[in-house]
Order: sequence, then structure tokens, then C-alpha cells
Amino acid sequence: MNKFGLIGFPLTHSFSKKYFTEKFEKEGIEDSSYDLFELENLSDFPELIKANPDLCGLNVTIPHKIGAVYYMNWMDDEAKKVKAINCIKVIQESAIAAAFSGEVGFVDQDFRLEGYNTDIYGFENSLKPLLKAQHNRALVLGNGGASRAIRYVLKKLGIPFQVVSRRPKPNQILYQNLTPE
Repeated sequence: MNKFGLIGFPLTHSFSKKYFTEKFEKEGIEDSSYDLFELENLSDFPELIKANPDLCGLNVTIPHKIGAVYYMNWMDDEAKKVKAINCIKVIQESAIAAAFSGEVGFVDQDFRLEGYNTDIYGFENSLKPLLKAQHNRALVLGNGGASRAIRYVLKKLGIPFQVVSRRPKPNQILYQNLTPE
């Protein structure tokens, strides 16, 4: 059985399990399942992987998109640039192979974790067809993992932006100070 899932906290709002269960059924994929793994503490992540040997991949949501990067053995170039991931490929391997790979990992780790940021691709390819000449600046609400992907794409497209956050940070404005201008 190929097991997939979502990590984050809380997950009561998530439609992922329903969506992927229906998708697997519709596509005739019988050997796969999708579960929600509520992880309040990301430090429990390695134990989750070890406890689920059929785990092949995970989606990552709030609040772990940034913290999860520190558990990866490898990340694609864009994920490295934004220092946030939302998709993890789990490769189960023998402890001997892991020891000789020379990669960063956990002691006694017999799995490899690859991190990706599909928010970048999704945002860029959704935004590009909608862009017109008058779209010459942007307002980014929030400064978490998804925001990092959005800011990366806006920089790539040469669109200046302003970030709005809940707490004071350099070069960002607070939600309470947001005006119609």
C-alpha cells in the first residue's frame, strides 16, 4: 500500500483526505491511501516517518512549511531559494544505503526525504495569464511559507510588492495600518 498524507496543525479545516481519497477512486488507483497527520510539534516528524513504513509522500501546510526544510536530505533549487516546502517525497531505504550516501539525515535513519515547493509553480502559472500592463505592484498578505513562494515569483516577474504582517517586521506593514491606498 502506498500511503500519502498531509502534515500540519491544526488540520480540522483540511479537505485533502476527502479530495485524494475520491481522486484515487476516480483514477482507479487501488493501492494508495491518504491520511491527515496532525503534528503540533514538528520535532515528532521523524517518528511519524518511522512509524509509517508505507509512506511515500506528504503535503505540508501551516505551520510547518518553513520548519520542515531542516528535516530534508535534499531540496530542489527553488525550495532552497525560498527556504520553504509544501511537498515531501519519502524514499524508504536501508540504513546501510543511507549511511553511505553522505547526505545529512537523522542517526539510524533508513529513509530519505526530498523537499519541493509546488506553491511557486502553482502561483506563477496561475498569475501569468492574468497579468496586464496595469498590474505593476502587489500586496502580499502574510509572511509564512506560501508568502515566500509568492514573493519569489513576484521578484522573478519584476513586480514590486509590499508585505503585510501581524507582527512588526522590517520593510513590512501591519494589517492594522493597511489603508485603501
